[in-house]
Amino acid sequence: MIEKITGQSGNKNIPDEFDLRKNMGAIIDKRYIIIVITFIFVFIGLLYAFLSSPVYHADALVQVDPSGEIDMMSNISQLLPAKSPVSATEMQLITSRAILGETVTQLNLDTEVRFTSFPIIGEAIRRYSQPGVPRISVDIFEPRGGVIGDSYTLEILSNAEYQITSPSGATVSGMAGKILDTPEFRIEVNEINALKGDKFSVTKVEVLKVIEELRANVNVIDQGKDTGILTISYNGRDRKQIKNILQTIIDCYALQSIHRKAEEAEKSLGFIKSQLPLVKNNLGIAETKLNAFRSRNNSVDLPMEAKSTLDSMVQLDGQINQLILKETEISKLYTTQHPAYLALIEKIQVLKDEKKNLNEKVSTLPLMQQEVVRLTRDVQSGQLIYMQLLNKQQELKISQASTIGSVRIIDRAVTGLKPVKPNKALAIFIFACLGLISSVGFILAKVSLQQGIDSAEILEDIGLNVVSNVPLSEWRNNHYSNSMRDTRPVSLLALEKTSDIAIEALRNLRTSLYFSMMEAGSNVLMISGATPEVGKTFISSNLAVVVSQGEKRVLYIDCDMRKGYAHRIFDIKNVGLTEAITGSITYQEAVQSTKIPRLDIITRGKLSKNPSELLLRKQYHDLIHWASDNYDFVILDAPPALAVSDAVIIGRYAGISMLVAKFEQSTVREIESAIRVFNRNNIDINGVILNAVVNKPSGFYNYGKKEIYEYHSPET
Repeated sequence: MIEKITGQSGNKNIPDEFDLRKNMGAIIDKRYIIIVITFIFVFIGLLYAFLSSPVYHADALVQVDPSGEIDMMSNISQLLPAKSPVSATEMQLITSRAILGETVTQLNLDTEVRFTSFPIIGEAIRRYSQPGVPRISVDIFEPRGGVIGDSYTLEILSNAEYQITSPSGATVSGMAGKILDTPEFRIEVNEINALKGDKFSVTKVEVLKVIEELRANVNVIDQGKDTGILTISYNGRDRKQIKNILQTIIDCYALQSIHRKAEEAEKSLGFIKSQLPLVKNNLGIAETKLNAFRSRNNSVDLPMEAKSTLDSMVQLDGQINQLILKETEISKLYTTQHPAYLALIEKIQVLKDEKKNLNEKVSTLPLMQQEVVRLTRDVQSGQLIYMQLLNKQQELKISQASTIGSVRIIDRAVTGLKPVKPNKALAIFIFACLGLISSVGFILAKVSLQQGIDSAEILEDIGLNVVSNVPLSEWRNNHYSNSMRDTRPVSLLALEKTSDIAIEALRNLRTSLYFSMMEAGSNVLMISGATPEVGKTFISSNLAVVVSQGEKRVLYIDCDMRKGYAHRIFDIKNVGLTEAITGSITYQEAVQSTKIPRLDIITRGKLSKNPSELLLRKQYHDLIHWASDNYDFVILDAPPALAVSDAVIIGRYAGISMLVAKFEQSTVREIESAIRVFNRNNIDINGVILNAVVNKPSGFYNYGKKEIYEYHSPET
């Protein structure tokens, strides 16, 4: 029994939720697309892995020893705060412009030499066909006028001869190991490791740009907290060059450490030398005053307490002098508000306070003894300070002569035998994953954006009655296409392949219609669609054949007076409905017999400018009644309901009306809109036919496993 459908669906708003079964089914349906896309990505990964230039890794190990530093603060380390890790400072120093810039200068890295080949493929072919990378060593390259960025083409003539072409087009020849001096440039090619005919581009590059490239490829890693051991590495394409670059960086780093220590020693030595004449002069003055005092006065005896005070004052002067020297050095490292500087000043002040106390103690002595203590103290303090400076001078001279710096090279630069990039297996795996993820993501996104009806359940969930699921005929799909419809007669599937699953579905629909028409009290069936290209003519024409095969007299009327093409399907003249309504021919003359027993047809006839007005005429009403009285079944093929109003007029004279929806093309919104159009005109839609249903593997997840039951020829 076929029920009536209204435009008010049971569940207007279907929740937008993730349907695992639907998405899994979509993935299974499109598995071949996923496989193809994944293999394409794998192929791209293979190209990347085998065509990319290999990147090698060179590394070295150095130790930074802060104990080797030369300073004058070794005796006040207890006053200084805990130092930050030396490694952090040295790591920044290694990648400084000073170190990297010196490396660029020594290796002439601002001269860029590139082997000229076809991009990517040419280099890869050369790499796999011949061992080694073509290279030349350019020790000197100086364009006149300091021009930066101009490319010079250097072509190899032999293993010892080359020719170079300037941007102006001038070509000159040169020999390896000899300086070539021209008005435009000056160059020296020291080594040639290439074949005759190989070409290289030689370009002068900005030094800062090269430094940034070096910095991007240098990596410094601290091997442990407070160990002072650093691993320095460098990545590049040329095994020999990256080793030289890394070793030069380390050598420049170690050399600057030595120079820094020597410079510190030189500055300290200069300070000592500047102080020695002043101290010696003050000592001479003090001795003269003491001798003059003794010559004027006889021997003056000092009590034991005064002698002890004198010795203490001399020691304090020596200690204060040492701290003042240290203050001179520490002021170069810290501000006056730094805790280390403040601690040193505080200690000096403590010694000065002790000296002040001793001076007050001396002031209690007789005047003669006070003078003796003062003069003796000046002489002894001067002698002590002078000896301290002399000793420090000798120490600094020895340190300067034996300066080794604070950097020790443990392992020199070595380049690994195998490249670190690209990791071929990893690259292929990553590209395979990208292909899989992108293909699955694309399919899931397409599913989420797809609004087409892909199952009868979608229509049933919103209260629509699906009277038949008509599968897509693979046989018809392989033999005919939409493009053929206007150029050749369209076949009837019910005749050409009677066992097709689509025809079996129409036979099931025929059975339902028998009982429904008995209940409806009418034998007129209208078949329409919401939009064009949903297969309503395919359904109605083949249904007419199937019904006629059931011993019923059937009249098929092509009511699509705008685009109907039933005359091509049945291969008959296109004279029919238009002419019958306008009175050009009688109803009997409009009916044409077909080669199918018990099946007659009325074609659309001549195209009319006003089909709706023709359908409103009484003649159309009389035609339908005449057909109903003279045939067992009358099938009306109506135009799309949302496209034109003809279907509403046609539906008024039908006992049963049905809509055709196309699988994954028609939308729920279109079907509901079409039903509302009919309902507003008091026309009931008795069911929806879902056409061109594809039996996908995902159908297993939605409906359970489906099998096709059909007849086969005896041969099979």
